[in-house]
Amino acid sequence: QVNFSNMLRVVEVSIDEYLEYEIIAVCREAALLALEEDIQANCIMKRHFSQALSTVTPRIPESLRRFYEDYQERSGLHAL
Repeated sequence: QVNFSNMLRVVEVSIDEYLEYEIIAVCREAALLALEEDIQANCIMKRHFSQALSTVTPRIPESLRRFYEDYQERSGLHAL
């Protein structure tokens, strides 16, 4: 299993505002961009991730993310 969050951190792309499924979408988009450039591509470059981030944007508003993070802290779910 691929850890997409680590993949993006390796290429120094900020993903703090993205949810897990959005990070996966960014990685897939970056892979497709690399393959469009070269069908034999065996790596994804930082430019592919940067371009993918302009296509795949966070869908959850910051206010809703904060609400769920606060709820998680208050409910003790963060300990799971």
